[in-house]
Amino acid sequence: MQSRLVLDVSSTARHRVQTGVQRVVRGLYGEVASAALPLGWSNSFASYCTLRREERRNLADPFEKGKGSAASRPDLLHNPHPWSKSLRWLFQATHRTGLPARVGARDWFVVPEIFQDRRIEFFASQLPLKRGRSVALFYDALAWSSPEFFAPGSNPRFADYLATLARFDLVVSDSREAEGELLRFWREKKIAPTKTVTLPLPMPLGREAARPAPGDPAAAHARKRLLVVATLEPRKNHLRLLDACRLLWERGHAFSVDLVGRSLGEGSAAVVAGIDRLRAEGRPLAWHAHIDDAGLAAAYAASSFTVFPSLREGFGLPILESLWHGRPCVCAETGALGEVAAGGGCLTVDPADTASLASGIERLLTDPALHASLFAEAAARSFRRWPDYAREFRELLEAHAA
Repeated sequence: MQSRLVLDVSSTARHRVQTGVQRVVRGLYGEVASAALPLGWSNSFASYCTLRREERRNLADPFEKGKGSAASRPDLLHNPHPWSKSLRWLFQATHRTGLPARVGARDWFVVPEIFQDRRIEFFASQLPLKRGRSVALFYDALAWSSPEFFAPGSNPRFADYLATLARFDLVVSDSREAEGELLRFWREKKIAPTKTVTLPLPMPLGREAARPAPGDPAAAHARKRLLVVATLEPRKNHLRLLDACRLLWERGHAFSVDLVGRSLGEGSAAVVAGIDRLRAEGRPLAWHAHIDDAGLAAAYAASSFTVFPSLREGFGLPILESLWHGRPCVCAETGALGEVAAGGGCLTVDPADTASLASGIERLLTDPALHASLFAEAAARSFRRWPDYAREFRELLEAHAA
């Protein structure tokens, strides 16, 4: 008999955005839904709740046509009485659920999201579980290991989050780099480690069923169209990318750039200003803050190659996604980025150096033979699919239980 997965989908079920983490949660849920119980955390009530219909729909497809907006207040789950705390408490009582009671002896409690709220205290009191086992997916420790890339005070409980992960029975990281950073944190903080393993993410993360045909490399190269998929935040290195593109435009190279990635408010202000300046100068630069899976697939198909200028990552999903679509990628060769790039299809540069970044882009723009070679390498890459990931994930859980 297959064990059931009690799945924490709190953020993914409430917000209509497609971050990498939320795409992972939706993809995993899509494979295990028949044997899973999805729950959402209410921070105000320090309790889990079953999902309402709108949240289940949002978990399955955040861009479904005609759908109402998802809840933005976890404490108002299932709540028709926002003006009354007493009525809210009484109404929620029928929807709140005790986590330990929902996890059977053979079940797994799965937390695939990052948490920095009252779940930290909740897990401190409830983990390890008296019945069943717990597993967390882990993406990166960058807010701790590279704080220079984050606004002061933006992750006040991140170290507590990393410490709490040691209370789980198992932590599954998406790269050796991420796993190593987590173990280093535990060592430095003198925290007894739990069991950790690495399971790289599958492709595609979205709902696309079949791998798209890459098309003709010569036609793709002739379009001279660059695609950059990354949230507008400091470590993604957009400012240096914009400087590299300006340098190449000033040298007379003709090419266009499509940026895909949401703004993070104040932390993205400098990048947005840089985009506006280049567009005011008439440079062929487009920015798409939000895009669905179909739109993203179309953007890859229309591109000549991609650039992922990020300085630090826990995995490097846009590189893998580029290769899945048969498009070469200009990226770094170190850390988790190097783990993904090493299989072929990538031109590695030093993204911390504007000249190196510009040189890599220039080589792919001007050397059709190099582009065709990397194009072929990208098309030849093999990928773990969601059914493969779900099966291997299940096998890891069964092996740990045994």
